Amino acid sequence: MSNFNIAKANIAFGFILFIFSASIGPYMAAKFVDQNSERSSAQTAMVGAMGKIQSLKTNEFKGELDDKPELLNVGTVLADGIVKTGADINARKKAAAVKTAHAHGNLESLLNITVGLVLMFMAGPAIARLIIGSLFIFGALLHSGLMYIVFYPPFNQPGWAMSLFQLGIGPILLITGLASMAVATILWLKVPNRE
Repeated sequence: MSNFNIAKANIAFGFILFIFSASIGPYMAAKFVDQNSERSSAQTAMVGAMGKIQSLKTNEFKGELDDKPELLNVGTVLADGIVKTGADINARKKAAAVKTAHAHGNLESLLNITVGLVLMFMAGPAIARLIIGSLFIFGALLHSGLMYIVFYPPFNQPGWAMSLFQLGIGPILLITGLASMAVATILWLKVPNRE
């Protein structure tokens, strides 16, 4: 494959990924409204449960009016507080994961466009340019691409995609691509003479 073709592939892939990432933005905004209401209700429940725990502590764990033994009431209130705190934390994690996937998709799309533009001016062996360009395309697919599959509800395939994502192949390919690009730039980049 010629220098121009892999450069064109990186640029085209970058724009396609950027369009995909940008088009998912409105969906993400609508989803955050739902997640914010979910977070808000989880936070309200957590605050109420923590208020009960604080009240029990203030009263030195006395004054429960139920027929249950006093110790069981204290344990129930404490467990309720812990569970509701966990629900609030989980709601926050979901929102953070969606934001992270969106940000990485945008960055990796721009990285592929930039790499494609630089590859156009490389004079090195065609196979080296092909490998470098491919590292960035597959790195983006196996990093931000898998993040979309794992974290966005329309895809929501956390099983196989999360297993593949946790291997860290995408980031390894991207870092290898960056290192290769640095070496290739030193060796083969042709800067046009402006004199």
